[in-house]
Amino acid sequence: MSRRHGLDGLARWAERDGWRELLDDVFDRQFGDVLDEHDLDFEELDELIGVAQADMLWAWCFEDFVTVPRQADGLTVVDDYLKRRGWKESVTNRRYLEALKSSVVGFWAVVETVPRRSVTLVDLVSDGEPVQIEDPTLAGALQVGDSFAGRVVDISGRMRVAGATLVFPEPMPDLLLAGLAALIDNYRVEMREALAESDAMDDETLARMFMQTLAPAFFGSAWLDSVLSDLLGDEAAAAVNLDSEPVLFHTLLLPLAQRSATQRLRARLDDAPGLSREGTDRWLWMHEARPAPEGAAGVFAERAADGREVVGRLELKAGTLTLTVNSAARAVRGESLVRAAAGDLLGETETSSQTLEQYIEANPGAAMHLAGATLP
Repeated sequence: MSRRHGLDGLARWAERDGWRELLDDVFDRQFGDVLDEHDLDFEELDELIGVAQADMLWAWCFEDFVTVPRQADGLTVVDDYLKRRGWKESVTNRRYLEALKSSVVGFWAVVETVPRRSVTLVDLVSDGEPVQIEDPTLAGALQVGDSFAGRVVDISGRMRVAGATLVFPEPMPDLLLAGLAALIDNYRVEMREALAESDAMDDETLARMFMQTLAPAFFGSAWLDSVLSDLLGDEAAAAVNLDSEPVLFHTLLLPLAQRSATQRLRARLDDAPGLSREGTDRWLWMHEARPAPEGAAGVFAERAADGREVVGRLELKAGTLTLTVNSAARAVRGESLVRAAAGDLLGETETSSQTLEQYIEANPGAAMHLAGATLP
């Protein structure tokens, strides 16, 4: 199977200077933290997980990339490619690329199969009607009870599953669903706080926005981390936080754009939703109390005296605001929260990461927050 999964022309176009940086950014968002945690390059996955699986991951990430508009002009790579080279593609391929450009990731369960003919799917995240897919290859690859992340697109009235699908074995679907529910709830709160009242959106619209923008990296990194942890016997990497996200500590350094902005930054952080002062120039990012996800090999959760979870810690020192969180997804959400509060007071972010084992080695007291996992 070609690593491009039939997207050869578009993939070659994406290598051009105008798109290469965005493609690299999407790949790093999807897999950078997991690969760094296991000290691997993407090219090494061919040997570790097999060429077919590595090809599937490449396609998964590329499908995410084609939905992301370029900041400079708001165009996607599909818009640019079809405008300049669309005449080289068949009508079917052009329609497929247009559908893929506006597609949204779903988390699907197989509820019925007709051998060599079709599968019927239900979306585990939304309350939509079952979808029947006429696809002999898919019908042979999936079984009733399978759960997978993927994009279902409508091409000229015919429903089709896009080229990349990530199948998750038990008990991961339940863990992922619990994590998704928490992430979507947090996303709704943060978006409503960031938007003006006139721009308010309903729950369904906000959930769709989350699935379009943040869910692809959530599924991609979770799938790869699970596979690599099983292959490499990394028990510490199997630990999750209360959002069911793989634990990987991130430290974000956000320098003040001007030293004179210190007082303004303090005031804005004091007013930021979800942040509570812990002391002089220190803040806690908090979530309400909730139970640990079921079925996890280990759960890392720091709780405050009132039972709320400490999601992240912030400290302002020597002209730099430091944010520490325990997952890649929380790093993204935490930076978004801080920048929404700080506006233009902060400069460019520098990020570093540590595995759970490395973090506990450097911070022995953190081991008390880990339940159910044995570190090597």
